[in-house]
Amino acid sequence: TPPFMPEEARGRCLDYLTPYLWEAVGADVNSPKEEDFKKSFELCNLVAEEGYRQICYGGFGKEFVALAQDRDIRRVDQMDNERLKRVENLCNLAPHNQATLACLDGALRSIFWGGENDVNASIRFCQVISPQNQEGCFLNLIDQVSYYIKDAKYRESFCAKLPSQFHNQCLK
Repeated sequence: TPPFMPEEARGRCLDYLTPYLWEAVGADVNSPKEEDFKKSFELCNLVAEEGYRQICYGGFGKEFVALAQDRDIRRVDQMDNERLKRVENLCNLAPHNQATLACLDGALRSIFWGGENDVNASIRFCQVISPQNQEGCFLNLIDQVSYYIKDAKYRESFCAKLPSQFHNQCLK
């Protein structure tokens, strides 16, 4: 990350950089293709600091949610399972598992949107993705609900909707 960029801006900048990465690899940003995503994911590897590199990969997930929804983000929490699965398929274009997981986490953050969206879409997202990614997804969702939602009844209701193996972790 360039030294001229203030530390407090680096994460946010990398999170929102994704469309410019597509442009940097020659993509039509209005209609990027899978090959463009593969090439632009590789640009995140140039970020030296691990934490910032993960933020770069996560930015793709945020953008993939919008793409799967045909760029209409007004109803992200009403995405059907096919569109949710498409987000995972796009994240699977990442160059390695850690990048895929960061991408999925970025997607989950966009679907949950700090609790502004219906949490059921986030739960469905965690349920429809590949089994090897589900545990991390549910644990990230639990963390997000814990961070953003202080209402005890909401949190209790949320925990009850999760698969049973996550109830204890959720209620902590």
